[in-house]
Amino acid sequence: MTTVEPSLSKSSLVEQRQVLRARMRAQRELIAQRLTPDNELPNDYPRSKTMRFLTQHSGLVSSVFAGAATVLVGGRYFKSLSTTLSMLRMVRAVAANRARH
Repeated sequence: MTTVEPSLSKSSLVEQRQVLRARMRAQRELIAQRLTPDNELPNDYPRSKTMRFLTQHSGLVSSVFAGAATVLVGGRYFKSLSTTLSMLRMVRAVAANRARH
């Protein structure tokens, strides 16, 4: 009986080791798949998904920032600041137009 028990426990340990190795191999493959970049995404600038969203949806992003600025700073100040900036843009455009002619 004593000779059978060690062989069973050894085969059991060998089987357990094989199962554990298979699990670890599968887990490593899964991690490698998650860490490799997606092939369908172009390798252009910007690479991060956040920056792609910000650059491709600039209107949405600017309206969100404008809303946040209105809430944080105050509506009157933000409106006067945006009016001042638009007036400065018009003055620059007129000055640039006069410089050309």
